[in-house]
Amino acid sequence: MIKKILYIFLIVYFGSLVFISLLCPILEYERSPSASICYSFLKNFCHQIPSRCLWILGSNIGLCSRCFCLYLSFFVISIFLFVTKKLNSMSLKKTFLISLLLGFPLVIDGGTKLITDYLSNNWLRSITGMLAGSGFALLSTNFLKGGIWK
Repeated sequence: MIKKILYIFLIVYFGSLVFISLLCPILEYERSPSASICYSFLKNFCHQIPSRCLWILGSNIGLCSRCFCLYLSFFVISIFLFVTKKLNSMSLKKTFLISLLLGFPLVIDGGTKLITDYLSNNWLRSITGMLAGSGFALLSTNFLKGGIWK
């Protein structure tokens, strides 16, 4: 039961980050003072460099494109896996390997930036974020599945 609660907490947590990040530009567009509170809150989860962010209504969302897509894909894939219970036959070892492979492009892209002057674009950041978020969702779902589906 505790694993199921933890898993639901993770879904709500990442879903809330996505929701708040989409709310930020709407609040800023409406000139609400709450916009700065949202941006400040999300600063704890992302660097928020404007050139690396997605934009809505002339304002950046509260997360960079990589973080936003990572959180969004974790949220969506986790809900899908939770509802459909598609991981019953997959071993933890196999899931770990697939998750590692899904996270590898993010490591390559981010690691290349640390070592060289290479700058990736937002499309590449978004794709690597989606892959890594999917891998994290797959791994956490499979890791916690014993307590969720039994």
